[in-house]
Amino acid sequence: MIKFQYIVIFFVLSLLTACGGGSSSSTTPTVEPPPPATTPPPTPTVKNTDTTGVITGFGSVFVNGVEYETTSAAVSTDDNDSASETDLQVGMVVSLKGSVNDDGKTGTAEAIHYEEQIKGPLDSIDLAANSLVVLGQTVIFDELTSLDNLVLMNLAPGDFLEISGFTNANGQLYATRMAKENNVSSLKVEGSISALDSVAKTFELANLVVDYNNATFVQITEQDLANNLMVRVKGDVTAVVNGVFTVNQIKAEQQEAQHNEGDGRHLEGVITVFDSGTSFVINGVNVTTNADTSYEHGTVDSLALNIRVKIKGTYDANGTLLAQEIRVHQRTELKLEGAIESIDLTNKTLTVLGVNFTVDDQTKMRDESDTGIRFFDLTNVAVGDFVEVKGFVDSNGVNFATKLERKNENANTDRELKGTVSNINTTDFNFTLVDVAINTTDTTIFEDINGDNASQSVFFAQLVDGMRIEVKGSVTNGVFTASKVKIEENEGDNGGNDNGGGDNGSHRTEFRGTIESLAGTSFVVSGNTVNITDTTKYEVNEAMLAADQFWALAKVGDQVKVKGSKDANNVITAKKIALEIEHQGNVAEVELVDSGSLVGDVLMVGNHNVQFDANTDFKSMSTELSQAEFLAQATQWTKFMVEGTLRDDVIFARKVKQPSSDENNQIKVSAFIEAFIDNGLTVALHEIAFSTNTEYFKGDNSLTHDEFIAQAQLNDKIIIKGSITNGNQEVISATSVELKMHN
Repeated sequence: MIKFQYIVIFFVLSLLTACGGGSSSSTTPTVEPPPPATTPPPTPTVKNTDTTGVITGFGSVFVNGVEYETTSAAVSTDDNDSASETDLQVGMVVSLKGSVNDDGKTGTAEAIHYEEQIKGPLDSIDLAANSLVVLGQTVIFDELTSLDNLVLMNLAPGDFLEISGFTNANGQLYATRMAKENNVSSLKVEGSISALDSVAKTFELANLVVDYNNATFVQITEQDLANNLMVRVKGDVTAVVNGVFTVNQIKAEQQEAQHNEGDGRHLEGVITVFDSGTSFVINGVNVTTNADTSYEHGTVDSLALNIRVKIKGTYDANGTLLAQEIRVHQRTELKLEGAIESIDLTNKTLTVLGVNFTVDDQTKMRDESDTGIRFFDLTNVAVGDFVEVKGFVDSNGVNFATKLERKNENANTDRELKGTVSNINTTDFNFTLVDVAINTTDTTIFEDINGDNASQSVFFAQLVDGMRIEVKGSVTNGVFTASKVKIEENEGDNGGNDNGGGDNGSHRTEFRGTIESLAGTSFVVSGNTVNITDTTKYEVNEAMLAADQFWALAKVGDQVKVKGSKDANNVITAKKIALEIEHQGNVAEVELVDSGSLVGDVLMVGNHNVQFDANTDFKSMSTELSQAEFLAQATQWTKFMVEGTLRDDVIFARKVKQPSSDENNQIKVSAFIEAFIDNGLTVALHEIAFSTNTEYFKGDNSLTHDEFIAQAQLNDKIIIKGSITNGNQEVISATSVELKMHN
């Protein structure tokens, strides 16, 4: 097509020629040629790709190192077909359909689906072994597991958890995300069927018996049930009785879709079947490699059973996924907390405590500070921000950040470091950890290779270059001084590539569960037999008790933490047993001064019966007493000071003494808020009354009454000082109330 401007030029020239308007000296106008046509940029190629992986960040959604635009994506969850991106969280395992651009780093999501693998009440947790049990399923976790609304050391049996993750070759779920849930109405479990009984209509998912007599079936019929079939079951929150889950729905887990040759696939998971480095299975997908497969943070020799990997590839004519790129998930070796000292956005690095870390598209990024930015990346942090960085050292000595979280800095909280020790100095008792010089002092608490407390000299005698250790401490004028140092146990592999487990089949345990039975020198806690010995120590609310006092106080149904060792048969030999009163009803620690009487061997102080034995400490106003001396003298006392554990209006006394004449009607209670009442609280079945003279504190800070009420929550720990009004209902008039800081 001839453009309009060219037609005009031709027309003018024609007129000039026709009119003879030119002479021999006239100049013919020069016509500039049209500019060359601009070549449009090449259209980016896109490749339709199915993706399964963990969300590592938002902006829009990062999965397996690719940033997917989600503007037009249909988002769904197990409970909501019309969910939105805000329903997704870092750490969730999602299935994503969409396309990836030829840069391999950006794409567009058409559909994103999330469903948790487990939702249910915690049965038990082993902090030392990084494992817990929910609805009969063993869940393992590590430093990279995203935690929402929970602190691991504060988890207690009965807490409801939602867990997302990958199943390993041992049938355990490696958790990529765990969240504490409230107001749960239904329970969910995903697993592989075993022990199918079509007559009784039951089967097992790991250690959970499933009764499907009243179940409906989704994407499956009852006749399709078979051992080794992956299913997802649901039931009411009250439907688990004595380890049997009566479900109302059974759904077949979606199998890998059929793919054409050349179809793209991004896949993250754990190798559950391993034939060789060229043939293995992840999430039910057959994967192969060849000489052209590239590796990041590993080689073909790094591949093995239970290794976690991320794969980018295409399907071949046989329906097998040919891996073009494999990123080997590295065990978390490093952990630092501190303020950012420098940031290099060009090279994507930051420095904390003098240690440089590289951040890449695979780094989990979360803002847990009050700022709470959802679309959070390296451009959102600044020098001075307090962060927690976790990562590993690659073969070139580069520190890679696998997890970066910005947090509120708390000057009262110890900083934590974890890594391999070097530069050990047994004279000055210092060492280097993650390139940070660590000093220890006489007040540092040391935990040795067996998990026992040790002296400074004994600890350093055990310390060897290359050992993994964990340090808590503080930084003053650039010097890191340790308050606690412990040697980590030799660890094995769990499918998250980070698990406890000694070479002899046993490991240290910090096991928290519920007492199911008591019998002599052993008892059962959440299905685990616990043996006690003559050296076992007992604790209540951080106070040591004699064995007789402890067992007089403990009951079936109580929650306890057991520290010791667990063998391959899950039998625990206890070094220390702690009764966790914060998880028991009607329990508190008290220091009480009140009028009382001793009649025979029955001691009443105020409205409380006081139980004591030969292990109780007795003292008159001036002299330590034996139990016999106390019984002989105390019949003449009119007032008593008692320190111990209050349960059901009985005080199990650790100390009983005669108070001075000016001490009377005083009480100090350390307990957990059970209820809020008009102008007061209830703790351990005791009413706490506030007045205009009551003082309120949180840590070292003074609060107003309104600030205290706004900040206090059910189950928060408080310390109350006041006086007692005895009557049919004992009331404590509070002179001061301290809200303890959360861990």
